[in-house]
Amino acid sequence: MFLEYGQYTAAEEDHKAAVHAAEMERLVRRGMEAAAQAQEYAFKAAEAAATARNAAEEAAGYARQASASAEQAAGFAAQAQRAANDAKASADRAAKAAQSALAAADSAQHSANRAASYAVSARRSALDARDFAASAYYAANQARAWAYQAGKDAEAAAQEALEAIDISLEAFRKEAEQLRNNRPQLTDAQIKQTYQNGLICKYTYMEGSPAEQRCLNEASSPGFDDYMQRDQRSLSNTRRAPGCSPTTGGST
Repeated sequence: MFLEYGQYTAAEEDHKAAVHAAEMERLVRRGMEAAAQAQEYAFKAAEAAATARNAAEEAAGYARQASASAEQAAGFAAQAQRAANDAKASADRAAKAAQSALAAADSAQHSANRAASYAVSARRSALDARDFAASAYYAANQARAWAYQAGKDAEAAAQEALEAIDISLEAFRKEAEQLRNNRPQLTDAQIKQTYQNGLICKYTYMEGSPAEQRCLNEASSPGFDDYMQRDQRSLSNTRRAPGCSPTTGGST
């Protein structure tokens, strides 16, 4: 009886060690899941920043990366679930060993109680793992929804940009048309007279001088002759004034 009790006790300890190993694996997978979720949130933050800059293609890339990180987190959660299932199976085997030891000898009662306590802890860990898996599944769905919304926002931003370009082009077209309509229409005689007036400016004033430029601005004006008379009188007064130099000086 003592030998049988020892065998069941050894089996119970082996199963408890398996429970511990499975629990450690679950915790490691949970840590990997948390890291993947943190990466997912970082990509979502980058996505939001890109969307604020109207960088639609960049925002869509970050959305895809966030979705991939969410799927990775879901994968780690699934691995954690499997580790929790292994822990539960080991706990069940530990419980069976404890029950066998209890049947083998009343003195094994204490060990059986301890095995049952381990089983409860293992089941609680399994429930926690299922909760973590559910949270990861929710986070993955939320990431997919954000990615979809990011795509819709990028499409809307692109459409608004195209509409703004169309509005700007239409405004430029109207402004150009108005300028064409406001431009004075010269007859052949007026064009010829303007050319002749321009020659007068060229030979009357120094090339490139402000006086020549003012004269050219008046070349198409009907009052060009009056302008020249006034300007010549002004130049004459300037020449007579002491310390002043003339502004004329074209070719003769």
